[in-house]
Amino acid sequence: MANWTWGTLYQVIDRTDIDNRHWLLFISLCYRGRTLPLVWQVMPHKGATNFNTQIALLKEVLPLLPPNGSVVLLGDRDFRSTSLMGFCKRRGWHFRLRLKGDTWIRANRRWFQLRDLEIRPGQKRFFQTVYITKGRQGPYPLACYWKTGEDKPWFLATDETASGRTLLEYRKRFHTEAMFSDNKKRGFQLETTRIKTQERINRLLLVIVLASLWMSQLGLRCIRSGQRRFFEKSKRRFYSLLQLGIASLVEQLNGDKVPHYALPQIGSRGKRLFSK
Repeated sequence: MANWTWGTLYQVIDRTDIDNRHWLLFISLCYRGRTLPLVWQVMPHKGATNFNTQIALLKEVLPLLPPNGSVVLLGDRDFRSTSLMGFCKRRGWHFRLRLKGDTWIRANRRWFQLRDLEIRPGQKRFFQTVYITKGRQGPYPLACYWKTGEDKPWFLATDETASGRTLLEYRKRFHTEAMFSDNKKRGFQLETTRIKTQERINRLLLVIVLASLWMSQLGLRCIRSGQRRFFEKSKRRFYSLLQLGIASLVEQLNGDKVPHYALPQIGSRGKRLFSK
């Protein structure tokens, strides 16, 4: 990744859980509509992750990043701290971090909570000079958007001009859901593990991550070589990048074409395909 030449590098900080027993905190890289895990930590399922834990994990990423590359950190409301914003600024990173509705800000010469901001579904508002929390952190730009059909609006703190582009970039955060889905119910069935200790879950994750990266690489090779059409006959895309890689590997091992319904999950039908 030190030789990254594809423009801005978008990192996502996010977490998922295993059956309400452990939190898995990930730093991942946005790539082709999904994210690729870079580093992670397994923690007890107790409340939110603290700032020190987040920073320790982000520091592990530093040696992997291109020395002069443009880096943007994306995070949801669990990662809204002004301390994290300060860390990004000191490192020369940009950020798009979502704030909670109860966050106090100062804009237009008055203090108010974000949930009291006059914004309606379908509406966007942008502020370029906002102080965040009663500690007067900032000033930072703020992008606000209430997507029609959503329960709550987005309030996005950023270090660059707040605009429609801020919203488009933040949407990349949702690419991490595809990674979690690959690791869990649509892929490696991580949520069904009976392993309980953090150390062993961490080792299991290492195996899953390596397998995911390998399958994603095979899927990408399949796309670049024009072979995707051999697995997906219609214009509709049945396979994720990971599933396409698995389908390609199964064909190489068994000489079998894999129907699109056979790999929504690896745990049952997929397992039988590999065991022929």
